[in-house]
Amino acid sequence: MAALYESVLGSDFGRLLPLLQRLHRNHDLLWQGEADIQWGHHPLLRALLKLGGLPREGRGVPCSVRLSADGTRECWQRNFAGRAMVSWQHADQAMLFESFGPFRLRLTNRLVSGRLVQRSVATRFLGLPLPKRFGLRVRAHEQVRDGQMRFDVSIGLACGLRLIRYRGWLVAQ
Repeated sequence: MAALYESVLGSDFGRLLPLLQRLHRNHDLLWQGEADIQWGHHPLLRALLKLGGLPREGRGVPCSVRLSADGTRECWQRNFAGRAMVSWQHADQAMLFESFGPFRLRLTNRLVSGRLVQRSVATRFLGLPLPKRFGLRVRAHEQVRDGQMRFDVSIGLACGLRLIRYRGWLVAQ
């Protein structure tokens, strides 16, 4: 059975840089590195992020990622200095979905010069579709530099308010 991203990307999967292919194909590897984490600036938002157990702000925060397969789904287990962020991804034909907590995002995927670029295009909350203006906006990319998998993930609201951004590097252990 093909890995999730092989199914979603089809023949484009072979155009991913080899390190990114390894990340998405070889499950149960532990990837470790560091991340810089920034929260949005609104005081109420900051309180919600803290209550939600999201990673604390910081530079050079130790982080790890482990992907595991469960049938046709992948579990993404992220850990930032002891704070876990877990999500599930699955595909419906060539469309990728990611679920975490009460949210489910539909993500587009495209390759740009060997790196993977993702954007959210629809949000569901508790199973109900949210109008685009109230949905989450996720922008993420994965690339390879200096033998490391580099990531940059920004999560915000359609109105332009940033909730959290985390970026950094990982290597397979």
